[in-house]
Amino acid sequence: MDNNKALKEIHKRRRVEAFLRNAIYREATSARYKQHPHSYTLRANWDDKEFIEVVKYMRKNSVIGYFFKFKQKYFYLDGYKYWTMGYGLDQTKLINKAKLK
Repeated sequence: MDNNKALKEIHKRRRVEAFLRNAIYREATSARYKQHPHSYTLRANWDDKEFIEVVKYMRKNSVIGYFFKFKQKYFYLDGYKYWTMGYGLDQTKLINKAKLK
């Protein structure tokens, strides 16, 4: 990887990290989530271009994990895991966040 490309990738990662850290999150409060506490940020509260940039980056740089028997892509940052529901970009409406145990 040439130096310029590496610098662009570092800049992109820092942008994504900043967007995720500064997003407005709401706690998932319905009874079915008590066993799996997490919060989420809604696409409607983001600039759409930034939301898409973050989701694409997360998906490209995620690690496969499991939620029970279901495969899920997780992006890790600052002691949290982040994920979307795996829908196409046009259908993705939120980013979930949960503290690592």
